[in-house]
Amino acid sequence: MDLLLQYATSRIIELERLPLVDVPETVCPAEVGLGYAQVESAGDLPAHHLHRLKHYINCIK
Repeated sequence: MDLLLQYATSRIIELERLPLVDVPETVCPAEVGLGYAQVESAGDLPAHHLHRLKHYINCIK
């Protein structure tokens, strides 16, 4: 396996093992929906990752 791919795989595994911080449920503004719609594979993510993605988009807008 390519060295870069090995590193990426090990990093993903490492990050998946980290505990998720509870993020309160909020109503996402329209701007978050627009940003979220631009992430091509967002629909393939597990629900907890979708929620964190929307929270992150909300924080950087």
